[in-house]
Amino acid sequence: MLIADRDLLQFEPEVFREVRLAGQTLVEEAGVLSAGVLTAALMTAAHVAGPGNVVVMGTRTMEVVERVSATQIRLSLVRVDAGDPPIQPPDESSQAFRVTTFAPQIAAAHGQLLAMLGLDALAQSAPGGAAITNPSDLKRLEAMLTLQLIYSAIAPMRSGDDGWAARAELYARRISDERQRARAYIDTNGDGEPDIVRRLNVGVLERG
Repeated sequence: MLIADRDLLQFEPEVFREVRLAGQTLVEEAGVLSAGVLTAALMTAAHVAGPGNVVVMGTRTMEVVERVSATQIRLSLVRVDAGDPPIQPPDESSQAFRVTTFAPQIAAAHGQLLAMLGLDALAQSAPGGAAITNPSDLKRLEAMLTLQLIYSAIAPMRSGDDGWAARAELYARRISDERQRARAYIDTNGDGEPDIVRRLNVGVLERG
């Protein structure tokens, strides 16, 4: 995968507050947030991995920076990039929170992206297999594909005038626009250097 849950917040800051899909809440309990560290008893059992997860606490949506201990994770307000320094959120003495993941939708979107590029997911992960050498350039498209999947899944379960179907259609248009721009540089022989460029709008290979 090219993105994590936290990358979706760049496009839809409220998606983790608005959308809850069955079986995708990792933990929901009360915790104490102090100096950017959230302490809660059930996080170990819920397998909150750490970096890339998203925590919704009260009116705030925060990203997980690291797992500090078995029951503690360090949080940051949403950053532009995952490599930026953490932005410490305000303390909370005791507050309900939840950790929801869209990992299944991200995985499905990643498969769609590889299919657009004519790459096989298993072959890409195999030693010496074809590898994308500019993954950061394709994060935006993978995020849009993910959000389109999320809102397309929600729309049939909601009334027709609440905007969910419209958001799915919006992301479908954005995906089309992004495909016109995006290029993937691909290393096919495992030497670490791209030897072909693939444009997603027409699916044509160019020799580098």
